[in-house]
Amino acid sequence: MQSTRWAGGIGLGCATALLGACAGMGDNSNPTLSIERATVNASSAALHVLVVNPGNHDLTLTAIDYELVLGPLPVASGSYNGSHALPPEGSANFNLRIPFDQPALDPDAGELSLTGVMRFEDKSAAGNMSITSASFEASAPVQ
Repeated sequence: MQSTRWAGGIGLGCATALLGACAGMGDNSNPTLSIERATVNASSAALHVLVVNPGNHDLTLTAIDYELVLGPLPVASGSYNGSHALPPEGSANFNLRIPFDQPALDPDAGELSLTGVMRFEDKSAAGNMSITSASFEASAPVQ
């Protein structure tokens, strides 16, 4: 019985040491994208987006590959290419105009969603821990 307690103590000690080592590696959280405001007309959507970098990497947002859904079906897909600095624990706000590939089935839909992948340049010396992309899914009411 005593050897079981001793082994359990070693296991707990090892787990604690591993958690401490992981904590020392820093926050490698992926950036997030949210839509702060959305408006639509017959041929496009205008979005005000917020990209937040919660981690300790020095990033530059270089592209967004997206699909936009308004009503029940997608109305646009494509890429946005730009350059927005995302310092550690920083954020970037910018406007994104997305022309529709096809007319919306429900142009009066009350909500839209944007899904896709953000692409980054990681200026941190992170080696194998570099952040080069992050998936996102964001929705917003249409104003």
